[in-house]
Amino acid sequence: MASKSLGDVKIRVLVAEDSRIYTRLLCDALQRDPSLDVAPFESQTQNLSSAIQAQQTEILILSSSLEGEANRAFALLRDLRLTYPGLKTLILLDSNDDASILNAFRSGARGIFSKRDPIDLLSRCIHCLYDGQVWANSRQINVIFEALTSAPVLRAVNAKGASLLSKREVQIVRCLAEGMTNQEIADRLKLSRHTVKNYLFRMFDKLGVSSRIELLFMTMAQTGIPIESAVRSENLSAESGQTKATMPGCGLMAEEDAEADRTK
Repeated sequence: MASKSLGDVKIRVLVAEDSRIYTRLLCDALQRDPSLDVAPFESQTQNLSSAIQAQQTEILILSSSLEGEANRAFALLRDLRLTYPGLKTLILLDSNDDASILNAFRSGARGIFSKRDPIDLLSRCIHCLYDGQVWANSRQINVIFEALTSAPVLRAVNAKGASLLSKREVQIVRCLAEGMTNQEIADRLKLSRHTVKNYLFRMFDKLGVSSRIELLFMTMAQTGIPIESAVRSENLSAESGQTKATMPGCGLMAEEDAEADRTK
């Protein structure tokens, strides 16, 4: 099932886990696969980008908790995507709750691997990601479907087909599609966080929505932001419950209600 034969260049994998012991455990397990070139990352997170570049990493295995901070990986991954758009990241989740699943995928992860999953599945998972697939089990796929179908089908244009959003509002929607927070949007667009919140409130009122995900799904088609609304699942492994699903360019957004937005 290996994607590369022994005569080919190996898949370069970098393992960044919060625990050095678990990092070594993962590396030892993966090094049994002769098609993988595995390296541990045992430095501070500010050095991760340099390590990715130095190792010419193709697959990054990233713990959701880093340096003792839960979900630290999600913000880090959003930054890494801008610098390394071809990098494929597998998130190691401490918790398999719905919010963590959605946050992982909306941040740009191509797969989720629970720390409770059998470690012998990890090599198979890496090959799936390398082949352009997404690694998620059936429950995680259901969580994604629920998020995709929770928003109403609406339009962001008026009766004449003209866009209801300004150029700046479209820029903010594009940032939302990348899973960015209000502060991250403000930093990118050189605005204050308060100004970003005001833009969001105006768009909520203008379009008649009450959450960020409703806004996102309403506006994607009209603003040219690609999203795959259907997930094609295939090759379900009965013994593992893992599904290999192809989800090209799918930017997922965990639903946050209007009150949550007001506190950001």
